[in-house]
Amino acid sequence: MNTYTYGKKAGLTKGLGLGSLHCVLFVSWALLVWFTSIVVHKNIANGGDSFTTMLNVVISGLSLGQAAPDITAFIRARAAAYPIFEMIERNTVSKTSSKTGRKLSKVEGNIELKNVSFSYPSRPDVVIFDRFCLNIPAGKIVALVGGSGSGKSTVISLIERFYEPLAGEILLDGNNIKDLDLKWLRQQIGLVNQEPALFATTIRENILYGKDDATLDEITRAAKLSEAIAFINNLPDRFETQVGERGIQLSGGQKQRIAISRAIVKNPSILLLDEATSALDAESEKSVQEALDRVMVGRTTVVVAHRLSTIRNADVIAVVQSGKIVETGTHDELISNPNSTYSSLVQLQETSPLQRYPSQGPTLSRPLSVSYSRELSRTRTSFGESFLSEKDSVSRAGADAIDAGKQSYVSPGRLYSMIGPDWYYGVFGTVTALIAGAQMPLFALGVSQALVAYYMDWE
Repeated sequence: MNTYTYGKKAGLTKGLGLGSLHCVLFVSWALLVWFTSIVVHKNIANGGDSFTTMLNVVISGLSLGQAAPDITAFIRARAAAYPIFEMIERNTVSKTSSKTGRKLSKVEGNIELKNVSFSYPSRPDVVIFDRFCLNIPAGKIVALVGGSGSGKSTVISLIERFYEPLAGEILLDGNNIKDLDLKWLRQQIGLVNQEPALFATTIRENILYGKDDATLDEITRAAKLSEAIAFINNLPDRFETQVGERGIQLSGGQKQRIAISRAIVKNPSILLLDEATSALDAESEKSVQEALDRVMVGRTTVVVAHRLSTIRNADVIAVVQSGKIVETGTHDELISNPNSTYSSLVQLQETSPLQRYPSQGPTLSRPLSVSYSRELSRTRTSFGESFLSEKDSVSRAGADAIDAGKQSYVSPGRLYSMIGPDWYYGVFGTVTALIAGAQMPLFALGVSQALVAYYMDWE
């Protein structure tokens, strides 16, 4: 009952609002016609000029009214652009060093974080690192493990110079990276993130973002090292295949291998892997991990790992906790101590799947997850195509409904017979609908009669 009452009130309010709007519109026209007739009658202006002026006033007013809602879009755009331009115009240390920094003749790849203190600019009160120290030998694989928020990914950001430390030094072959040319420094580093950023262009263009002047041979070599060449050769256009917006036409493993190709096409001395396989299913993780094992050979590699099974072969494993290194060593050295933090992390990861699915037993075995992941990959790959096909189906259904409507016909008498006890609403609605429908023809008749009157002989 309340819904019915609210519906009646809403309908009455809408009707009064729309009626008031039309009333103001036509009253304004009536005032314009009346005032223009006085101007013409007193020979202040002729009929043509008067009518043209009247139309200009009305049409310009309507145009301004239609443009008014778009003004808020300009206001929002200005508000959104302010922090962007402020960031672009900010004179940071990174910009200064990119113009005056040095370039080393040779890069060995030895990285050292010495007494680094750091807090993010957006959260200056939260200390991420306090006198943090880490040595990454040249040509070695160093894995960083720990809980969420411990500061693992921050190490990657500091090495890339996305942020500057508040205190301490980050050294590359004994040189403070603040003194090095920023663009040159990042050319020596290959970065692979958890979620690869692919652009709506071809595979070749996406790989070229790693090195603008790379030749086709260099692109092919990078694709072979990342084991992406196999699926690329099976595509109709190979390297010229469009990947879609954010790589929607590719599976997660395929996108990650293209991201690896982009990272190594410039043959970097340093490779940074920020949870590069944590977002993949079991089958894709295995193939991507094999590609990573191949490209890590001979490079200084820093791995931020979520799945500890992927870093068993690392030369050094550093356990980060609350912004500090609490343990370092190889997998065998750390796992041999049952009381170590690393052993606790390994046991936690090994037991968490069993606790999550205690009653499933052997049904959740690896073959099932692999087949399920294949199905997910196929579904994800064909998302764009299925969306288009659904859109076409809806369009066809709409067209069929229109055709059916043209063929069938329901008489007004049958519609009125269905009104039943509310027949007076139907009669009242019909009368008011006729009046509403007649307003524009009557308006046109009145304006045309006024225009004729402007050219009458007023004498």
